[in-house]
Amino acid sequence: ALNGSLHAPQAQGAGRAGARLDPESTTQATPQRETDSVELSSSAIDTNARAAQITRVREEIDAGTYLTDDRLNAAVDALLGKLFN
Repeated sequence: ALNGSLHAPQAQGAGRAGARLDPESTTQATPQRETDSVELSSSAIDTNARAAQITRVREEIDAGTYLTDDRLNAAVDALLGKLFN
């Protein structure tokens, strides 16, 4: 289980009280750091545009105009395409 921190792997038995390790059979791990990066599109960064889209969809759902035959057919076609292609 992860506890929110990462540590270098320990040799079996390491860290337990009274555990004995054979110094010739263990090796020291050299910590190495890797750099991760994330790139966000401008639309992902533009929270105003996302909020406006959410508001528009909610209004269309409330008005009963969001689920149209075209949207329903497109969803069914996409689902069938994923299932059978």
